[in-house]
Amino acid sequence: MKKVFLMAVAAVAIMFASCGNKTNNNGGADSAAVDTAAVADASSLAKESTDKIKALFGGKDANALKDAIDGVKAKASELLAKNPEVAKEYLTKVQTFLKENTEKIKSVVGDNAVVGAAVSALTDTPADDVISSLSSALGTAKAAGAEAVEGAEAAAEKAVDAAKNAPEAAKEAANKVVEDAKAKTNEAVNDAKAKANEKMDKAVNDAKAKAAAGVDKAASDAKKALGI
Repeated sequence: MKKVFLMAVAAVAIMFASCGNKTNNNGGADSAAVDTAAVADASSLAKESTDKIKALFGGKDANALKDAIDGVKAKASELLAKNPEVAKEYLTKVQTFLKENTEKIKSVVGDNAVVGAAVSALTDTPADDVISSLSSALGTAKAAGAEAVEGAEAAAEKAVDAAKNAPEAAKEAANKVVEDAKAKTNEAVNDAKAKANEKMDKAVNDAKAKAAAGVDKAASDAKKALGI
């Protein structure tokens, strides 16, 4: 579930990065009224979260409780990106509920030490400290997101450069194939010439030898005919 929580934090970080520079469209609207509405929204969200936990009372599904606790952290991270005070209000209300229902929650946790530790970490840690921890994780996720974007941009630039150089590289490769083919052709021609010359020399030598032998025989025969 840690992975689920981290993914939620990363998603919030991306949302925070994209929305952080937006200006207030109300152009100076009453901030107190906005905060009041936000706190009311936090109370409503806290009730949704506590209702999910309350639905687990009487059961033994510790993993489902762990999911609910992770969901609280993810929602707090989402609110933190928008308004830290609202996030703190939300957490405070959820923590109050958890403390008021300690025994019921223990009955769900049972002997699951991992879930028990997750519940205790959220219940017993002051809301300010939880907010600080989530803020740190949010900053880390935001930095990781920025690094990932930079890495993607660098990879894209390399891909563009590779695409630009591809025709030249292909041309060089084609030229090499042609040159290799020419070299092999010249080698084959030279071998053929050498073999042809060798055969020709042998034929000439054989002809000379036969001619010489014929002359010697003719001279010998002439001498015999003359009785010499």
